[in-house]
Amino acid sequence: MGEPAEKPNKENIGSKVIIHPAFQRVKELGSSESSGFYQALQEAEKSYNAMEQKVSKLEKELEQERQENELQKKEIERLKPLAIKDGLTAAFNHRYFIEQLEAGIEENFIEGNPLSLLMIDIDHFKEFNDTYGHQAGDYVLKQLSFIANTVLRETDIFARYGGEEFAVIMPSTNEKEAEEAAERLRKAVESADLQYRGEKLDVTISVGVAPHTSESVDELITKADQPLYAAKELGRNCVVTRTYAEKELGIDLSSYSGEKS
Repeated sequence: MGEPAEKPNKENIGSKVIIHPAFQRVKELGSSESSGFYQALQEAEKSYNAMEQKVSKLEKELEQERQENELQKKEIERLKPLAIKDGLTAAFNHRYFIEQLEAGIEENFIEGNPLSLLMIDIDHFKEFNDTYGHQAGDYVLKQLSFIANTVLRETDIFARYGGEEFAVIMPSTNEKEAEEAAERLRKAVESADLQYRGEKLDVTISVGVAPHTSESVDELITKADQPLYAAKELGRNCVVTRTYAEKELGIDLSSYSGEKS
């Protein structure tokens, strides 16, 4: 029988692993400051530190930009009402009125929800300016806006159309419902105790009402404007719907245009 195989010595194995040429070379390279490997490690560390600084700088810049964007958003939200409101009366302005009327007409076409429009004019408005001055006229305009926003629904869009003329877009409202709302507004204005520098002002309004069927923006405005002319000719301080004017009174509204005051 041959000699028994020599059993591996754990210490020898450990020694061999430690002094393995590859590991030994790494150890030698890493321990020598003049070695290329050590210099490469140093350069890598510098690059890493520089990159960390750049990342930190970018993070700070991004955070600053985020904060600036938040401030801009808040400023836009603050200024937005000023862009869509009339400066004197705080009613919606003409541009916003047209935009919302276009949107309402489109929704009417798509969804089939009813839509009505009121055109409102302050009776004898010129007399307030001529008798008491333009500041009195401004006071009347502001008071009408205040009363309208009190009487009308939140979903209704009360806008200054121009001068002493106002308009109300009434979503999900048929002609009869719009007439009732217009009458409530008319009564509220008539009964309001409006005084300017100790003088009582008798303020009334005339209102034209029209439902939307298939008209464009301009056509619907004309459709509501014509009964307003009729209301003026019928004595003012009243509400006239297009249906009432045409069917009950037999008025040809297509002939109505001209002065409303």
